[in-house]
Amino acid sequence: MTDQEPGTDADGTSDRPGQAGSSAPEATHAYPWDPGTPISPDPIIGSGAPHALPGAPLAAPPGDRRLALPGDPHGDLPGAHPPGSARAPEGRAPEVRADPSATEPRGPRLLLRVAVLGMAIVLVAGAALALGALNRGLHSPRAQVAAYLTALEEGRFSDAAAHLAGPDGVTNGLLLTDAIGASTSHRLSGHEILEVDRSGDDAQVTARVEQDGVVTIHEFTLHRLRSAVAFFPRWVLEPPAHDMLKVFISSEVDSLTVNGVSVGLAGLVTQTDVEYQLDVALLPVFPGDYEILYDIEDSELITSLPTTVHATGEWAGLPYDTWPEWELSEQGQDQARVKLAEKLDACAASTSPAPLGCPFAADVPAHVTEGSWTVDVVPEVEIEKNLDGLLTVRSQPEAGSATFTYLDTTSGLYDPRISVTVPFTVTGTIQWSDTGEMALLLGGS
Repeated sequence: MTDQEPGTDADGTSDRPGQAGSSAPEATHAYPWDPGTPISPDPIIGSGAPHALPGAPLAAPPGDRRLALPGDPHGDLPGAHPPGSARAPEGRAPEVRADPSATEPRGPRLLLRVAVLGMAIVLVAGAALALGALNRGLHSPRAQVAAYLTALEEGRFSDAAAHLAGPDGVTNGLLLTDAIGASTSHRLSGHEILEVDRSGDDAQVTARVEQDGVVTIHEFTLHRLRSAVAFFPRWVLEPPAHDMLKVFISSEVDSLTVNGVSVGLAGLVTQTDVEYQLDVALLPVFPGDYEILYDIEDSELITSLPTTVHATGEWAGLPYDTWPEWELSEQGQDQARVKLAEKLDACAASTSPAPLGCPFAADVPAHVTEGSWTVDVVPEVEIEKNLDGLLTVRSQPEAGSATFTYLDTTSGLYDPRISVTVPFTVTGTIQWSDTGEMALLLGGS
């Protein structure tokens, strides 16, 4: 037995690097990734490549990191397959999957769609009919009249005034506010719709109305306005009859106090009263009681008095007159007595036996043309207002007295002076100048 050197086989060959081996030539193999070797279109048996279908390109073996060029059968360009996408195995045709819905029957799905569409149509039609019924209930002739009368009963005058408004609104509608309505007493207390008579686009509503226990029957006329939507016609109430208040306008009055609410008179549409030749304004009012007070500027001498009007809503073509009611204040009465004293002093200064505009005159011979007066008693006077609204000044009959003294040279008496005492009664009126000053106009004796 012979010893072997390390690294040698039994046949004497060595596997060390750089050491020549067997002299027999090593067999060569053709690999598809060898660029120097032509690629056979036929499958390569025993080459270690995966079995490919005839004519399919060969894939690069694992570990080959060469960048594949376009048309290179050894690989794909980077990004050819998005991340997460499935890639068909090398050499295998991609699998085609059939849409399972394509094999389902179409009948049930079609019936389901038709049923859903039908339900939607029914719901839309039902909603339209419901809205139409609601609109007819809210805007029917009966509902419109009931809403108007209810607003009058509850003092919501602004809501009721909407039925009176024309294209330019309500003229002089100062008293058609909720503040006036809330403060107005004896409004309508109840109503009942008796009959609704419809004819085309017109309707007549008959209602029973109660105010202060008095029942009256009222007729209301309505017209239907056609809407672009057939389900929503609207009935509009023709402006109902209503009362009017006539207020007098002057430079001394710039506002009214109505039921405790101040109302300015600026901007009113006025007209001339033919009977009194004064500027007046017509104010529409709803049924109820109105206490009207003229607010007179600089009224230290005057106390304004309220005027009460009871409106019933029965428009008869004539407005309620509201004269400025007032009386002299205590200061005004003192001023009137001062004016009376001044007037009597002016009469006493006259030399005529019958002074013009004075309450007394002396009965003397015709040839007597002059003399002197003395007021002996100044009577007490009362100041009242007459039916025309004027303040009158009047004393008790013959409550005053005055003496006229004259010379009578034809009598032959030693003392030709003759005195005549006459009683007198004061009557007159108090007037006001353009500047607001008091003036007293006395009548004759």
